[in-house]
Amino acid sequence: MSILVVDMDEVRSLAQRHSIEMGLERLRVVGQYVGSWWDAGRLRLEFGNVSGLASAGGRAVLDASESALERVRRARAGLVEGAVCDVRCCVMGRDVEVMELRVLTLREVQALGEFLAGDAGREFMSLSSGALQHAGHDRRDDEDRAR
Repeated sequence: MSILVVDMDEVRSLAQRHSIEMGLERLRVVGQYVGSWWDAGRLRLEFGNVSGLASAGGRAVLDASESALERVRRARAGLVEGAVCDVRCCVMGRDVEVMELRVLTLREVQALGEFLAGDAGREFMSLSSGALQHAGHDRRDDEDRAR
């Protein structure tokens, strides 16, 4: 299951707390594109919180994996400052790597906002937050039981 994250501060915190070895493998991040740059041969993309989906101010930097570079390049035609993106990621060590990136339409952003504001969306985000808090604990417990 992919975990939906709309708060960029939470994305940064996840990168510091979790790794793929701890059981957190996939994230789906919805953020507003701020900019990008090359650093040590890696494309780094910065995203901020989307107004209406999360509180203002959060920022996170995601790395584009080599396998995702071509998909990111194709998406960059619509990737302008302020574009809202659906970014599928993996936590690798302490980095969050972009696997796939898609620029959302205004209609999709509005639909997501309406969903998250409703009862079903709040329940979904609650489940997603619970999965974030417990990611890795279940897997480590399983490994301990197997020993």
